Amino acid sequence: MTTQTMIDKDKIIKEIEEKQKSILSNLNSENMAVYIFLKNEYAKGKILDNFVFQFVFRTYYRLDNAGLSDGIKRRFFELLDQKQINLETILSELYEIPTLKGKKTIQFSFATKLLHTINSNKPIFALEISRVTNIRPTGSGEAKIHSCIERYDFLEKRLFILNIFLPTVCLLYTGLRSHLKSISFRIFLFPSKKRILTR
Repeated sequence: MTTQTMIDKDKIIKEIEEKQKSILSNLNSENMAVYIFLKNEYAKGKILDNFVFQFVFRTYYRLDNAGLSDGIKRRFFELLDQKQINLETILSELYEIPTLKGKKTIQFSFATKLLHTINSNKPIFALEISRVTNIRPTGSGEAKIHSCIERYDFLEKRLFILNIFLPTVCLLYTGLRSHLKSISFRIFLFPSKKRILTR
């Protein structure tokens, strides 16, 4: 990644600290309950037979609003059931299945949501994160897959060392659209650590 795409970590930390009251007041108890439900249901296993889990997951993470074909969604849950944690494998397999428009696309955001469901310490990448960090995959096809892997690795190693995101926080993607200006994602404070948002 070039110098231009490097994250201004100090700026992000400063904005989170300045807006911590707004961030916490923007938390939605229903979103938290659904998130916890999904984690608990996944932990039980056999999600391919758990159609309630699949429906709630698709709704919560908006899989049904992304123009994905039934084939993509079916393979997504198969990979989730298999606990597939290789990002390249997930991206490559989903890429080979056309969308409703008949196109092959890189499902980077959904792949990271799959990884996070398996392991809560894994970050979720989405539009909100891209806006704040200025991290964006480039290219197409195989080149874009490698770009996604590179940026995800960067996100894990650089941001998480500072405890900006997980495991201290988990991004929530449903409910209220944030009014937090540049910090436009929702944050759920886990009880396991208390470094961020408190002093």
